[in-house]
Amino acid sequence: CIAMALVTRPAILVLDEPTTGLDSNTAKQVMAAVQQLARRYDCAVVQSLQQPGSDLFPFFDDLVMLRADGTLEYTGPTNDGPDGVPKVHREPMTPVPHAALPPADHPVPLTPGTPAATAATAGVERREVGTASFVTVCGLIFARHYRALLRNPLALGMRIAQALMLALFFGSVFFDMPLTVDNMKQILGFLMVFVSASFVPVQTAAGVFPMEKDVFLEEQKLPYRYPAWVYGMSKFVTESTAQFPLAVVYGAIMGGMIGIPGEHLGNLILSALLQGLAAESFGFVVSTLAHPALAVGVITPVIAFVMMMVGTSLASGQGGTKELFDALKHLAFLRNGFSAVAVDILPIVKGPCSTPGFCFFNDPQEALVFYDLDGTSLGREWGLLVMWAVVFRVAAAL
Repeated sequence: CIAMALVTRPAILVLDEPTTGLDSNTAKQVMAAVQQLARRYDCAVVQSLQQPGSDLFPFFDDLVMLRADGTLEYTGPTNDGPDGVPKVHREPMTPVPHAALPPADHPVPLTPGTPAATAATAGVERREVGTASFVTVCGLIFARHYRALLRNPLALGMRIAQALMLALFFGSVFFDMPLTVDNMKQILGFLMVFVSASFVPVQTAAGVFPMEKDVFLEEQKLPYRYPAWVYGMSKFVTESTAQFPLAVVYGAIMGGMIGIPGEHLGNLILSALLQGLAAESFGFVVSTLAHPALAVGVITPVIAFVMMMVGTSLASGQGGTKELFDALKHLAFLRNGFSAVAVDILPIVKGPCSTPGFCFFNDPQEALVFYDLDGTSLGREWGLLVMWAVVFRVAAAL
């Protein structure tokens, strides 16, 4: 309600019991926020509070204090209150029987150290309250992330729709593609497009995490804060769950339209899933280091372009650039995604070239050697993608 009222930028804002139902810490935060907004936008705030805690008085410039019987006790600046405003508030001069007060008014806070406080707390047993176990904290963080995911079905639906549109578009471009050496140029184009499009989750992570960062940082100020890696791990597991349907939709539809054999279609889906997880993990690293606008608008597009250049069939270092390209390949996780798909698809390409000299390569093995993929395997590249996802998550947590 306070936020709705502030939208119109009122000259006077009247709040009736704004701290009702709030604990002392939350009430203090609300009062601090209202005071800050009032001074920033030059807005007068009039509030009615019943039995406010002493820690709320510093947020008020002027007070109008009433006794329990409705008579005026004090009006004027907060600092000029009679004998200290908090004391007047906490120890009313006119006692009122509890029966005459509403039930919510029975517990009256007492100033520590006063005779009334000493008498009220006599015989009270004090004991330390333990914190929740580590397993319980982990479970709560995991549950919170899953609830956040399920409470926003529109966002997940939009991501699935995006994967569906990409699959249908590129599936139409490469529809029923002949898997022959004569058609190697088109096959390499498909491999590059398939892997590059699975890099899209990096944008999602780079743009979404900054919205949660403020809450995370505030929670880290609490005495019972949880480790940062717990947040990162729970986010990783949650997003992995969300990434699975995207990979299935993207890989199955696109691979099916192109004509990838069934035994290789599952490998294609898993490659898309692992590539997406690595990209998303990298997006979290970028989001922790840069402003969201810079991360989404500049850093990730530039890095994506560089990875496409050195990690796919778009370019390959030869001659004087070979050493540079070879070094960059070890840092481009997009290269591992391309390698995983290539070592699985290229061996099923039928050869040799029907017209020697007019094909990109004479046989599939020559293509693997050209792109330096003859010494790797599908399992190795999958393992490297998992490694990148874990490394990026750890880096983001640190």
